[in-house]
This record gives sequence, structure tokens and C-alpha cells, in this order.
Amino acid sequence: MFTYFRTNREKFDEHYHCRSNVETTFAMVKVRLGEFLKCKNFESQRNELVMKFICHNICTLIQEIYENKVHIDFRKCVDEFVDRKINDGYPDTAVREFKY
Repeated sequence: MFTYFRTNREKFDEHYHCRSNVETTFAMVKVRLGEFLKCKNFESQRNELVMKFICHNICTLIQEIYENKVHIDFRKCVDEFVDRKINDGYPDTAVREFKY
């Protein structure tokens, strides 16, 4: 690893920066939503963890909207999401179940 660091410094820094972003995100989730999972079943723990990250993403979006005056057109996002599902060949039932 040290040899790779010395010979390919730019590549190493690029990948290491990705790692630091991931570690920062995990730390933010732990601080904001707690570092322990309450569920005992593996499947439930996985669902709880996914929900923590969804909540983190929503909180981050809200923070960006208020602090940096970011405008997000949620209607356009939903329309693009539905169009993508239709074009990817998903069955019509999946699209019909999605309601505005």
C-alpha cells in the first residue's frame, strides 16, 4: 500500500478522499440518529439502517434548502422517476401503485 501511495500519489489521494467522505457520512448519521440499532433480527436491522440513511438524506436536503437557498422541484423528480421506471421495462403495476 505504501508503494502504491508513493508511485501513484494523485490516484491514492482521489480514492482516499472518497473514503473520508464515507467515514464523514457515517459519523454524521451516528451523531444525529444514534450509533446503535434497536432491532434484533438481521433483516430488521438492515431496514432500520436504510431508514437512518434515508432520514439523513432528507435532513441534509432540508438543510441545503434553508442554508444555501437550493430550490428542488420535487414534482419534476417524481415525474423523471416514473418515466425512468416505465422506460426500464418495469411492469405497469409498479407504476400504477405509485401515487402523487
